[in-house]
Amino acid sequence: MGIIPTRVAIVAHYAPSVALFRGALIRALVQRGVQVWVLAPDFTPATRDQVAMLGGQPADYFLNRTGANPFHDIRSVISLRSCLRHCQPQAVLAYGIKPVVYGMLAAQSLNIPRRIALITGLSYAFTHPAGVKGASIHLAARLLYRVALQASHTVLFQNTDDLYEFTETSIVSPQKALVVGGTGVDLEEFAAHPPTLEPITFTLAARLLREKGIVEFAQAAQRLKQHYPNARFLLLGGLDTNPGALREHEVRQWADAGILEWHGHVPDVRPYFAQTSVYVLPSYREGVPRSTQEAMAMARPVITTDAPGCRETVIDGVNGFLVPPRDVDALVRAMERFIVQPELIVGMGQASRRLAEERFDVHKINQRLLQVIGMTRTASTESKVSLRSVPCQESVPPTGLETGAAVDAEGRFVLQGSAIDCSGQTHTQQASALKTTAQSRDAVRVVLIAHYAPSILNFRGALIRALVRNGADVFALAPDYTHELKDAVWQLGAYPVDYPMHRTGMNPLTDLRTFFALRRLLHQLQPDIVFPYSIKPVIYGLLAAGGQAQKVALIEGAGYTFTVTPSSPRECLLHLIVPCLYRRALRRAHAVFFLNPDDLREFCTRALVNPDRAILIGGIGVDLIEFAPEPPVLEPITFTLAARLLREKGSGGVCPSRPTHQPTLPQHPFSPTGRDGHQSRRAARTRSAPVGRGRHLGMARACARCAPLLRPDQRLCAALILS
Repeated sequence: MGIIPTRVAIVAHYAPSVALFRGALIRALVQRGVQVWVLAPDFTPATRDQVAMLGGQPADYFLNRTGANPFHDIRSVISLRSCLRHCQPQAVLAYGIKPVVYGMLAAQSLNIPRRIALITGLSYAFTHPAGVKGASIHLAARLLYRVALQASHTVLFQNTDDLYEFTETSIVSPQKALVVGGTGVDLEEFAAHPPTLEPITFTLAARLLREKGIVEFAQAAQRLKQHYPNARFLLLGGLDTNPGALREHEVRQWADAGILEWHGHVPDVRPYFAQTSVYVLPSYREGVPRSTQEAMAMARPVITTDAPGCRETVIDGVNGFLVPPRDVDALVRAMERFIVQPELIVGMGQASRRLAEERFDVHKINQRLLQVIGMTRTASTESKVSLRSVPCQESVPPTGLETGAAVDAEGRFVLQGSAIDCSGQTHTQQASALKTTAQSRDAVRVVLIAHYAPSILNFRGALIRALVRNGADVFALAPDYTHELKDAVWQLGAYPVDYPMHRTGMNPLTDLRTFFALRRLLHQLQPDIVFPYSIKPVIYGLLAAGGQAQKVALIEGAGYTFTVTPSSPRECLLHLIVPCLYRRALRRAHAVFFLNPDDLREFCTRALVNPDRAILIGGIGVDLIEFAPEPPVLEPITFTLAARLLREKGSGGVCPSRPTHQPTLPQHPFSPTGRDGHQSRRAARTRSAPVGRGRHLGMARACARCAPLLRPDQRLCAALILS
């Protein structure tokens, strides 16, 4: 296994796929002096010439791609074994279900030193398990995969969903499994191109298989054509012999009705993508679709499904939209949004290009494949950058941490002492401090994880603006985004991203869904800094974050679990579980910010956080220009409480006080106001006498007690502002 191979065999399931999907890899191997054999069925003179021009040597073997005849499959194994014996490779890379199964078995029988399987997607056998035939194919595919992959040394996956499915069902050992990402595209060959905005044009490029979502695309096009007759819908792709393939008359029917334009198989998609406004792929499951990568490289927004492989290409709301598989209604809504809001096309297209540059550069992906094949030596493990030892940025202004920070002899920023106090920091200084914690690169990527989408604007807006001004790319993750909130976050310069979370529930299955959703998103985003706040985002965000990211948690308050004496089994369970989860999650944090010294002291005393990582930053802060001084209202005297309607906020006495005192003081109304009462928080404050804000004020009860003492010409207003 330690010898660098000089002969490599690539085993494919379809000759035309070789130049398209593996051309760059073949060139890279040939440039390193490797003799490359390309084994595939059904070579034509044209496909042979393509392989020869890449520097490879084509060789035919027998394979019936879509059949289930066991005699044909035995013949395939024998044919592959004969070809491999002739080539005598030192490494075999097989992709496609039958080449992987039969190629690994044939290579093992010949004792080939390196046997590598590439799982490019789970296709028909895993997407159509319905019925007796489908279930039989599904079971047979699993069994054959399990047997064949035992013969492999390494199994490569293009997405984490496929890897999890194979490892959790014991098809492959986790020690063999690696994720390499998509096939990749040549970013110079597929250069960014201005999108077509008139007419709005949607394009789908795929083999004409039902699992590619072709039927859903046609149905969505038919609906949209009724309301937007100028919109265009392009379908690129040829007929196939797969069991899930569409028949020619079905596709002709759509084209003849003027629903879509079918161009059949096209050798070069770039002229068609140049006419495209939005790329659509409503597939049921993929490895990582090559056509989507090509569209992203050409700066096209993408609508695809929230399905394995497809979701790897889209950050929902950033470079496109994710819709459920087989959901035509959701697909229509997503497509219609681009028609109604064409200004989204350019911005999301640019985000697609950036994502393609980061994830789908074919040269970066081939470097990983070359390492697995054994052509390059793995670089020495880079030292992980931590918050306690980070290279200084000369361009970063003072962070306000001077009382607890120093620069060591190598010019590295080091935090000193325990419980550092930076409560005097502005939002700009906090942003700079966050930026300092990341590795030095052109654009620091910061992910904020919130529990409630409106809180991003109310409490993190200034921080986001400061981070963006410092050159960071900011992604704001929150549940329950509305279109208005997403637009507002965009205006701040950040990318809004949805994730599922039930803020107050205790269902462990729902919380597991939240954890895995965050894990998937963070794997996609690959942030430099993860910054969660509030209890569930802190716990699940820190546990889901990878080892490379700097993890900075913000404890905004101890919350319900710490302030209420348990009086029910549910509350007792919360008091036991939450500190344990906090303790486990905060171990992974590089820094934990607190808003007040009492919470910091309690967390340190209960050993929930390491004191060396605890940092006091003071309150959230307010914009002193936005909240400018206003003369207090002295007549009538008005008291205001602004808080969510929680008992621990001390608001419990307001409602009982109203029926008690309203009959005797009709001229002193109790008028709760807030978002539901169409009254802004700032407007209510301008009518109020200055009152301290914080927990445990007991203000509502105090107001109720003061009501009988007021003169008839005075007014009592308990203004409860929903936040």
